[in-house]
Amino acid sequence: MNPWQDPVLREWSIVGMNHYHTLNGQRRLFVAMVKDGHCIKEEGADDEYLWNRLCHQAWCVDGKEPNGAARQKPAEAPVLQCPNCESAEVGTFTANNWFLYGVEKQYRLVAENVLFFRCMYCGLEYTGEDGERKRSEAVRNHLARLRKAGE
Repeated sequence: MNPWQDPVLREWSIVGMNHYHTLNGQRRLFVAMVKDGHCIKEEGADDEYLWNRLCHQAWCVDGKEPNGAARQKPAEAPVLQCPNCESAEVGTFTANNWFLYGVEKQYRLVAENVLFFRCMYCGLEYTGEDGERKRSEAVRNHLARLRKAGE
């Protein structure tokens, strides 16, 4: 399947797409799409993350999450900047976040569907408030299970 045929982007029309190479030979892509008077656009490395960022923009405009749930639209999407190299080429993806919890006895816990950020320049992957909130929730659920089990 072509990335623009993703269910989230299927209703959007491509009005501009341009491949080009930088002076150092890096292949780049610019894409602009429209739907119902709204325009989304993305430019960066020609990879899946560019299309992920377009999907994210479409979700924000459509006011829905990928599962169809209603979403509150932010007033203005923040410009993401890598905390490591300060690049503005930061993409997002969701994944389960496995982590260790405990001192004397360590438990492997999972925070589900955490929003991750990935710098396209230096490769750093990190989470923000969403990750902190979901990890805290996983710890609270784990502690509640331990209390019920009498550990």
